Amino acid sequence: KSYRTPAYLDWLQIAFIKSKMKYYKRWVERRREIAGRYHEELKKLPVETPKVQEKAYHVYRDFAIRTKQRDKLKNFLEKKGIKTIVHYPTPCHLSPVFKELGFKKGDFPESERACDEILSIPVNPFQEDKEIYYVIEKIREFFKR
Repeated sequence: KSYRTPAYLDWLQIAFIKSKMKYYKRWVERRREIAGRYHEELKKLPVETPKVQEKAYHVYRDFAIRTKQRDKLKNFLEKKGIKTIVHYPTPCHLSPVFKELGFKKGDFPESERACDEILSIPVNPFQEDKEIYYVIEKIREFFKR
């Protein structure tokens, strides 16, 4: 028995998507603006921000920072009311779906480090400037402790 989603959209989904398309460029530009602020404001802290190639056009669906203190930072931010997400807590080679390939911890150390260090912070086109600066200020506050 298959539980796959059909490869088509129904009329209601199409209507919804079509009604939102006029906002798409504006939303992407807002995300890029927020990401630019994060890049600028976080560059002096012990976090890595996403690296974007010169000719790339990043839409910043997520804004994942990288720090060795990921879990502590996540807890700190959430206590301050800032929702964060760990999108990839397990490296692919250690996930159950690839178990039969026989990979073990240590086979892909960079992948494992990334999964331990990456944290997505808010990059929502509906965020107000004061909310963006609140996120930045709380990250600064965390690293000043």
